[in-house]
Amino acid sequence: LLLRFDAARGDSPVKLLDARFLVSLALAGGILCRRQDLPPDAFLELDALRKMPGTRVICISYPWLQPDHPDPKATTLRLVANVLQHFIAFFGGTIGVFLDFCSLHQNPRSDAQGALFKTALGSLSDLYSHPNTYILKATRLPEAYPAGFVFPEGKEANQASYYDRGWCFFESSAANLVKDSGMVFDLANFTGTKTRLGDVRIECMAGRPPPVPPSEFMALLETKSFTNKKGDLEAVDSLYRRAVETRFATAKELSYN
Repeated sequence: LLLRFDAARGDSPVKLLDARFLVSLALAGGILCRRQDLPPDAFLELDALRKMPGTRVICISYPWLQPDHPDPKATTLRLVANVLQHFIAFFGGTIGVFLDFCSLHQNPRSDAQGALFKTALGSLSDLYSHPNTYILKATRLPEAYPAGFVFPEGKEANQASYYDRGWCFFESSAANLVKDSGMVFDLANFTGTKTRLGDVRIECMAGRPPPVPPSEFMALLETKSFTNKKGDLEAVDSLYRRAVETRFATAKELSYN
C-alpha cells in the first residue's frame, strides 16, 4: 500500500530508490537530495519491483547529522553505497532501497505531499519489521563529528549515539522482532575488504537482543534523544506496538538462538 500510486494526491506515500542510483551518486561525489528534487530514474517503480524474484528491499537506518540534511558530507551515502555494490553483484541486478530523506516527501511540502507523508509515517514499522527486508544500520557517527557541520543559530549538534536516538532505537528494535539475524547489518563493522556478500554479512552481522516488550518500550524511549521529543514520543511508541502486534500475530515460530 505504501508504494501504490494515490491518484487523488498524485503520488505514492513511499518511493524506493534504485540501489544502482545510490552507487552512481556516491561514485560521482554527489550527496543525497530530497525526494522532490530527485529525477524519476532515481526510483524503482512498483511494477519493476513486483517482477523481481523474492523481496528485494533494503531499509537504511541511520542518524541525521544536521537538522536540514541528514548527510551533508555524504559519509553515510558512501558507506551504504559500498555495501549496496555487494548486494547488486549477489542478486545479479538492482534492489529497492528505503532511505527516509529520499523516499518520503520532505519540507517544504504541499498539502498533498503532507498527506502522503503522514500516511507513510504511520506505517514505517511495516518496512523495518518485515521479515524479508534487509536492514543496514549506520551506527557510527563520522570521525570528529560535529566539527565541520552547520547548525541553525541556537541549536546544538545531536551527539547522541545511534542507540541513544529515539528513531534509530525504534528502527533497530522493530528490525529485531522476527527477522533472521543475517538480515540486519551493522555497518560500523564494514571493512571494505570482503569480496562476497556472504562474507560481508558475517562481518557485519549485528546480533539481536531479546525483543523489547511493548509494555517496557515507552520507558526506554523516554531516555532517548529526539529532535522533537514532545511530538515524536507517542508516535514512535505507537509504531513499535503496531510492529509487535502485526509480526507476532502472524509468526508461526520464533527462534532467538
